[in-house]
Amino acid sequence: MKTITLVLFLLVSTIGFSQFESKKVVKDFCNDFASSIKNGDLKNALTFMEKDYVQTQHDGMLEGRTDQFFSELLAGWDKKDVFIAPELKEIKTFKITKIAILEDSYAKISFKITLKNGTVISNWLHLYSQPDGSMTFVGPLG
Repeated sequence: MKTITLVLFLLVSTIGFSQFESKKVVKDFCNDFASSIKNGDLKNALTFMEKDYVQTQHDGMLEGRTDQFFSELLAGWDKKDVFIAPELKEIKTFKITKIAILEDSYAKISFKITLKNGTVISNWLHLYSQPDGSMTFVGPLG
């Protein structure tokens, strides 16, 4: 009886923690974010970001400069190891290349951006599953 009670307790307690539903749900979320960026819908793209991160980085440090916020968030390296912060209007494609779920509530999302001039930028983003079950990206500060 103690074993059954312990198993039930562990099962119920883990349900309360944030977890990604499935890799497909994560992939769909990431692809929706990439589409928002590619289509220039930055207002919608902001809804994919963690609120405290947006307040600190976008609203605070960058004083609401949304283009700069996303350009810096999506900055990465080209094939020659040159670090590039892309101009958003120059993005031709934005593809999610790998989803690595590293913990129940944390994933590392690798992406590749191709610019209109052919330059390819690669990097990754942090994705977190929030206690309410939603997912949000968080980027670097500063």
